[in-house]
Amino acid sequence: DKVESFWVDGVLKKATAGGPLLSLPKCLLHEAVDHPWEEALGPAFIAEDCPAEVDIATLFDSSDGALLILGSPGSGKSISLITLASSLLETAREDVRAPVPVILDLSGWAKERQDLPSWIVEELTAKYQIPRRYGRRWLENDELLLLLDGFDVLPAPARVPCIKAVNRFRETNGLCGLVICSRSQEYLACGKKFRLNKAVRIEPLAGEQIEFYLQSGGFVELQQAVEQDETVRQMAQLPLLLKVLATVGSAGKVAEVPGEPPAAEVFLNQPNYNAVFEAYIRQMFGRRPAHAAFSPDQTVDYLKWLAGRLEEHSQSIFMIEGIQPSWLPSRRWRWIYMLLSGLLLGLAGGVIMWLLWRLLRHALPQLPAAVSSQIASWFHLAAEPVELLTIILGNLALGLLVGIILALFFETRLRRPVPSGKIKRQRWLQVWTVGIACGVFTAIFVALFADWPLALAWGVAEGFMYMAAARFIFGWRYETDVRTVEALGWSWRRALTGCLVGIILTVIAELLETQLYGYNGFERTLLTLVLAGFLLGGLTGSRTTVKSRPNQGVWLSLRNAGIAAVVVSLPLAFLTGLMRDSIYGFNMGVLTAVIAAALFGAGVFVKHFLLRGLLRWQRSLPWRYVRFLDYAAQLVFLRKVGGGYIFMHRLLQQYFAGLHRNRN
Repeated sequence: DKVESFWVDGVLKKATAGGPLLSLPKCLLHEAVDHPWEEALGPAFIAEDCPAEVDIATLFDSSDGALLILGSPGSGKSISLITLASSLLETAREDVRAPVPVILDLSGWAKERQDLPSWIVEELTAKYQIPRRYGRRWLENDELLLLLDGFDVLPAPARVPCIKAVNRFRETNGLCGLVICSRSQEYLACGKKFRLNKAVRIEPLAGEQIEFYLQSGGFVELQQAVEQDETVRQMAQLPLLLKVLATVGSAGKVAEVPGEPPAAEVFLNQPNYNAVFEAYIRQMFGRRPAHAAFSPDQTVDYLKWLAGRLEEHSQSIFMIEGIQPSWLPSRRWRWIYMLLSGLLLGLAGGVIMWLLWRLLRHALPQLPAAVSSQIASWFHLAAEPVELLTIILGNLALGLLVGIILALFFETRLRRPVPSGKIKRQRWLQVWTVGIACGVFTAIFVALFADWPLALAWGVAEGFMYMAAARFIFGWRYETDVRTVEALGWSWRRALTGCLVGIILTVIAELLETQLYGYNGFERTLLTLVLAGFLLGGLTGSRTTVKSRPNQGVWLSLRNAGIAAVVVSLPLAFLTGLMRDSIYGFNMGVLTAVIAAALFGAGVFVKHFLLRGLLRWQRSLPWRYVRFLDYAAQLVFLRKVGGGYIFMHRLLQQYFAGLHRNRN
């Protein structure tokens, strides 16, 4: 349902509306793939011809489910891929044993360069909200048919590794149907081939097809230009540009911009690729409502910035929740984002530590408040407000320290990317650096006012909290810092790991308490911390949603933060309330609710809108971004694909990106 809604209804039907359907000419390109039997049987055995107008589904069937689609920009490769998906969807609905086709964008593979099965499972979760356990099972059982577009969008250094990853996947998942789509030039320049059974190239439209299309639409003036001008005739051979030219040529069917010459006249006076898109943009603005919220200049500026960021990050599908700090324009703005993120983290950490302090003081009334008492006596203030203010200010300083440490890590990785084999080690290095730095600074500061056991205990608590933040709230580089929590589930393995952490923290807490006040039992502390570790550690996994909408990942993160807060806090509040008293149980519930919400989505929600606010400050995007993107889709600059957006065509994206580069 999602594939049909996103791609067939959202892209294919809109792209083929408004004109006669054309059968795209095709030819087989045997030398483009590494056929598994070519070495044994020879190229003559593999070679075969195909009729120029054979449909893509027939070619796929004859390839035994392993096909490569090539073509020039605008030739109709992606439309052919979606057309194939539509045909395969019909088969899947009629036969429950048939694999389900799913379209994925290979451009996202370059971010982490994972093995292909892991990447596919992550993409199914991120783009289609499919639980990871389902994605893994479907892939292992060959229940999916993979249609991978956008190979040419990958950065050049990532293309050969991607081909190797696909070929390894073919060795382990050879029964899984696979279709890959790419521009011919970018693929053939790699020097390495996909291990597939057949390759087909989409050819330019024939003259009679162009003539039929223009006559059917009544584009007399454009037909004359095609006949008289070689440049226009070459552009019309590409289905995309033929449709754009037809749109530009329909000057009488769409209102023109007042006070300016017709778009068709502008194009015909100087026919070239840029002139085609300039005329197209002007023609589409003729559809603009009289009281539109965005002016043409604003619209073009926002689209230029969006196209520039997509090209810079080798992406073709834009999802609002995919905006990352790497989209900020300079090192200075990235540092501003990291420092503000650290301050917000420190504010949340201050609230958590204040709630923890209240909890400890309730259980141990004799616990000294050495820092706040000393400061209150200096300024002759009440102790309780100073206690809160001291904890908040101290954690704001720690949050700033976290922001600085992570910014240094991120800037280093921006200059020198980390090899895939060292990523896990680098992540833990980052986490431990944050934890040790925060713990040591806290312990040194508290030791100025209190005994070393209390300073050590407070340092351990602060260090552990910020380690968790560095692990679960922050990413490990600018490109992955905002990681939405779109799904919730349960992991028994991680729950048991959380229990182990709870036991370790219990031992540390009881040793310190014994040193300070003597031994008084540890059962209640053990039950509380083990249950907290069990719930916080085990909460993971995924949840399916019925439909996708723009920025759904961020709003799902907020919803899941609320669910996690309830799931974790209620059992702990109930248990501790029974073991101690209702006030202690209430405080424990509030504390664990704040921690769970921060770890499971609330932190991501805040960071996303902080980033959006900084980009809005630079006038790179409007605040009501969904409204703008839908408006651009109404003008057919963008197309809506599920919860994301793509430019009407990659060539239009490249045109806007060129305008962005020229402006800079």
